Amino acid sequence: MKSSPSPLPRSKPLDVEPDPATPPDFPVSGIRNPVSDDPRSLEALYRIAAVPAQTEEPRAALRLILAEIVGVFRAASGSIALLSPDTGKLEIEVQHGLPLAEHDDLALHPGQGITGWVAFHGQPLLVADVAADPRYVCIRPSVRCEMAVPMLETVQVV
Repeated sequence: MKSSPSPLPRSKPLDVEPDPATPPDFPVSGIRNPVSDDPRSLEALYRIAAVPAQTEEPRAALRLILAEIVGVFRAASGSIALLSPDTGKLEIEVQHGLPLAEHDDLALHPGQGITGWVAFHGQPLLVADVAADPRYVCIRPSVRCEMAVPMLETVQVV
């Protein structure tokens, strides 16, 4: 059973062997930690954490979260897709900058596309060149890179 990382810095070594499939919760030599290196990231996380106090309507909360993420990353487009309990597919709940009028029925199976791969594996993914990645599903021809991160509720992808 995996234990949750402590929010406080550790002063003693871990008593258990770290899981090599799970990134450490502390910086590793030579690897940049974007949250601690860029104060905007931490500020954005605080604003996202405050969303439940701003609205009780789920779609409005998702819109606020997406607006924050798109703003921090200065992204031209973005979306939040959730697994539908009815279809088992990833369905876009909120989006920014996507031409979805043409693709209203866009829904991905877990494992399909970059977003589906992330949902299936429960791991974040940054693809610097989508043209070179066979998983990429083209929605906007001008997109050059894609970042996808799973949303987790305890240990289950939503």
